[in-house]
Amino acid sequence: MSNRGKSCSTCNYWQSYPLIVQFGTCGNPESGYYGRGVSISNEACECFALNESVKRRCERCHGWYPVDTMPYVGVCQNSVSPRYGKVVLWDRISGTCFEERSLERVEFAWCRLCRETVPVAELQMHRSHDLYAGTSRARMEDIVPVISASG
Repeated sequence: MSNRGKSCSTCNYWQSYPLIVQFGTCGNPESGYYGRGVSISNEACECFALNESVKRRCERCHGWYPVDTMPYVGVCQNSVSPRYGKVVLWDRISGTCFEERSLERVEFAWCRLCRETVPVAELQMHRSHDLYAGTSRARMEDIVPVISASG
């Protein structure tokens, strides 16, 4: 089985660093990456084990808008969520209010990789990037306690 296109961050064994969410450690003793620091975008190895809860991460929810200056931190915009209006890290598991991310109802999208707003007409050029319905602004005093509590 090929794991092409899958990243280490979607594996059951991925353990993200609390303050540097773009990096983590592989916890699988069968992996050549075991115990080593790996990037969030590192291509998964052959022992990849899909973490089912990854499918329900806040970053995959339509209501999660990343902060433009800190793209792995976001604000929940889902009005039925208990986290509505709160700062939430990208890898938190969403509750029953989860709604799959979609760009069908937007005129512009925000590209996390390029860190820019993209009109619908240009989305094709960003199709392999992480695209969101919008971005959020959050005050640093709201972000720091959330990041500190994760570690």
